[in-house]
Amino acid sequence: TRIDVRVKLFYIISLLAINLWAKNIFIPSLFLSISFIVLFSIRIPLFAILRSMLIPISFAILILIIKGLHEGEKEWLSLSIVGCKMTFREEGLRSGLHTCSKVWGGISLVITFSFTTTISRLCAGLKWFHVPNTSWHWCIGIFSCFSMKYLRCGLPKNHAWAMLRGGKR
Repeated sequence: TRIDVRVKLFYIISLLAINLWAKNIFIPSLFLSISFIVLFSIRIPLFAILRSMLIPISFAILILIIKGLHEGEKEWLSLSIVGCKMTFREEGLRSGLHTCSKVWGGISLVITFSFTTTISRLCAGLKWFHVPNTSWHWCIGIFSCFSMKYLRCGLPKNHAWAMLRGGKR
């Protein structure tokens, strides 16, 4: 997109703060819906979006299940699986759904930002905000070391570490 990266950074950070302080599930759900609409409008395939969201969604669902099993008093659903009785509680499921929606809303904002902004433009925007070079160089370097891009390309492990140190590749 042609929106300046500084504007994007400001809006994403503001929206993430709003998402974090939301008291209900409607605001994160709104962010999730808007993010999907934006990503579909720039023709990002659904599979690519879901692949990017897979791990955070898995953790959010795990939190939902754990909170549903361990928080609250009022029983909502009781299951018996292989002789083990599991009881989901209404208060825990409500709290877990709230946390789950915040994770989904936040990760959808971050993924929308990542699909619409290149690393070079992100670095330029961070430099304009006077973020020290060492902070974001390390973050981007570590992210690059573990990204699937290096694993798929078959580059040696030392290549990414050399990039991080600024040495020869």
